[in-house]
Amino acid sequence: MVIIIDWFPLVDENEIDKIVDNTYNTWQSWRSKEEKKSDTRIWKIAEAMFENYLSENFKDIKYWSYDKFRKNNYKKHAPLDWLIINNNINKETLVKYANKIVSEVSNSNNWKLSIELKKELEDNWIFTVEIKSTRVWPRHLRNGNNDEDIIKNIIENDDFIAYPRFKRDAKNIILNNIEDYIKISPNIENEAKLRLAEKENMYSFYIRVYINEKDKKWYLMWYINKDFYSENFIFKSMPKYWKSEWARYLWLSLEKWLSIKNFKLN
Repeated sequence: MVIIIDWFPLVDENEIDKIVDNTYNTWQSWRSKEEKKSDTRIWKIAEAMFENYLSENFKDIKYWSYDKFRKNNYKKHAPLDWLIINNNINKETLVKYANKIVSEVSNSNNWKLSIELKKELEDNWIFTVEIKSTRVWPRHLRNGNNDEDIIKNIIENDDFIAYPRFKRDAKNIILNNIEDYIKISPNIENEAKLRLAEKENMYSFYIRVYINEKDKKWYLMWYINKDFYSENFIFKSMPKYWKSEWARYLWLSLEKWLSIKNFKLN
């Protein structure tokens, strides 16, 4: 079941400017500052909406945006969007692991969290989260523009993609499916080992939010945990001219996702 809410929060434009000035373009190297600001604003709206939804509907968990405890003045790409925490975790433990995240990022040459730290966080009931925000585009309106039509189009036609652990850029090599990917992945002999390796590298949870800017409405749609994601993803090429001609992704249809109303930590 999809949650439909016709409420839009205000966002901090100064914070958006700081994020944009330090945003790393993964595949869209040509993306302008104004486009990055627009994309970042949509994401911050989605974050605020999801925070409000959690606070009203899930009293047994805590949540903490990375932007609330980062200490690098936005100078590095964020390694995660949120932490979601079991309500029994005390403040001292949470602060300790937030500081571990900050320390690891500051001492790293890239913006990613180590697999070891992700596991340690989960062992202590602290879960990493990626929030994916997407605009409602004309393709979502082709069969009508009421909420039911939009949601039906999204479910039937949209998907979720994440970057693979070992090889994102497949330029000049054959890399079209899981079998090809296994051949270039270190110490990976079969699909079971590949899926386990990808699972270790994933966020604990992925959240999907759709924003209807025109009607000032949002759809808090689905979540998925890394167990299900790692067991069901397809390795897929999704080339797009001047954006991601050589990119490869871990792909999963939105039809397989779970309703956010059923969100749980275990």
